Amino acid sequence: MDRSIPASTRTPTPPPALEAALGLAGVDATERRRLLAPDRIVRRPLPLRFDDGTTRILEAYRVQHDDRRGPYKGGLRVHPRVDEAEVVDLAARMTYKTALVGVPFGGAKGGVRLDPRPLSDTERERLARGLARVFADLFGADTDVPAPDVNTGPRDMAWLVDELGRLNGPDRAAVTGKPVEMGGSVGRASATGRGAVDVLEHHLEATGRTLVGARLAVQGFGNVGSWIAREAVRRGAVVVAVADQYGAVVEPDGLDVLALVDAVAAGRPVHDAGTGRARPRDSVLGVDCDVFAPAALGGVIDADVATRLRAGIVLEGANGPTTPAGDAVCDARGITVLPDILANAGGVVGSWFEWEDNRAGRQRDLVEHDRELATVLHRAHDAVLSASWRHACSLRVAAHLVAVQRLCAAGARPSGPAGRIGAPSLVSDVGVVDLRAA
Repeated sequence: MDRSIPASTRTPTPPPALEAALGLAGVDATERRRLLAPDRIVRRPLPLRFDDGTTRILEAYRVQHDDRRGPYKGGLRVHPRVDEAEVVDLAARMTYKTALVGVPFGGAKGGVRLDPRPLSDTERERLARGLARVFADLFGADTDVPAPDVNTGPRDMAWLVDELGRLNGPDRAAVTGKPVEMGGSVGRASATGRGAVDVLEHHLEATGRTLVGARLAVQGFGNVGSWIAREAVRRGAVVVAVADQYGAVVEPDGLDVLALVDAVAAGRPVHDAGTGRARPRDSVLGVDCDVFAPAALGGVIDADVATRLRAGIVLEGANGPTTPAGDAVCDARGITVLPDILANAGGVVGSWFEWEDNRAGRQRDLVEHDRELATVLHRAHDAVLSASWRHACSLRVAAHLVAVQRLCAAGARPSGPAGRIGAPSLVSDVGVVDLRAA
């Protein structure tokens, strides 16, 4: 059974940038609550059987934030620090992100509190299929479309969509981020990192500068960070520092990014790639560079780190890497922050392409995918930059303003997953908090 979750009737307190955007948009109290409070918070037990025969009951979360512009959309993460508050925050970010870039989705996020590193392949498969069973009543191509996130990837999505097919009937569009042979997009793996560089390059050109010769420091060298580094170098930039969870490497004349990619693919840390000088992990935060790209977990750039940054631009490849206090310091120091809901939106744009192709029975080739990805992100960037100039505000405030205006213009969605789950109520089913009527 689901566990009952107390529902709060208070409107959540928004972060400063969103608060400023709400003020600029002039939203009333009713619309404010609709924009801030999630539609549903779902917490369910997920039994996971381990290879040694033991079973552990995990907590699985799915937060459905807003679906007025289309089906709920958001990744599934597996991490030992996942909690309800984090998932609620990330689901809200997805709502604003999808609205900003204009894709026909709402916002959601899911997570399981677990360290996945010790898991065997069979345990990972049981986890993915267990998530499908636990949330089968929520997931669907027209209702709530999951995708990979922290510590999940195409293989996990393959198990997920296969199990959903057994339970709900086959539908490739019910999950994105799948392997290409199962209907996945040929450009989905690189879309978040490539899209971040699309945004950066376009911003530099729009402000009279160029990516060629720009020096980047990248914190985090997983899927997003590695693709940021690869794409930046391909377009003429120089990557001078990279950090992963084990350490950092620094080279003012430029690192061999492909050597770093090969090392990580072989299971080695970046400091064992044979390029650059090994340094402590956090040394990347103070490297002299033009662009600092946090591409790991959130909360990295607090006020102290923002004071030490030696970059003119922060490219937010991760979700929420800059705290409000860090944001204020960056603003005071004149550091431009390309915000996460714009900078890392390439992933959800790529998911849209995959979802659309699955429904149409086609598949974009890589050239078409990357061209259309850049077009969508350039258009979103231009809307943000224009709003920033018009209202004399930061790019983060401007990005949220554009998103809020598009959400308000969308109004209420006439139909959606509420019909499958049950009529909206404060608590519908045990463990499903529905805040639409609050």
